[in-house]
Amino acid sequence: MNLDNICGLIKKSFPVGSIIQNPGGGTTTIVGYNDKKLSYIRKNSRMYLPYQTILSVFEKFNGKRVTTKDLKKFFPKVFDSQARPAGHSCNCTTLFMVLGGIGLAGKIEGSGKKGYPFQILIYPESPDKSPNTKVTTPSVLCKKVK
Repeated sequence: MNLDNICGLIKKSFPVGSIIQNPGGGTTTIVGYNDKKLSYIRKNSRMYLPYQTILSVFEKFNGKRVTTKDLKKFFPKVFDSQARPAGHSCNCTTLFMVLGGIGLAGKIEGSGKKGYPFQILIYPESPDKSPNTKVTTPSVLCKKVK
């Protein structure tokens, strides 16, 4: 899996205007893309999730179960509303919904409450570094965020 694959899968699976049901209630609406991140609206706030972050999470937790708590610890400036500099906790469930929607993870489990956080199983890559999924993507231009 590489950055272009992640970008292509996301853009193909979630066209602008896609509305996704959040596991804790409410919706997330995909409102745009640029070469570095996806943009979405949750409640009345516009938020961003970098493709490089999505790829980094996929690589770090490949073949493992990951919780919202794990994400906040792994990359607080993106996933933890309490961190300084602060990220946003909504990025956790958005990431889970995106990875599941592009076939790289299972369904979201958990209640999102203390002791039973939201979590997913990220599917392992095969030895040739492709995910065990049959989704194919067009090549798109995405840039690595430094």
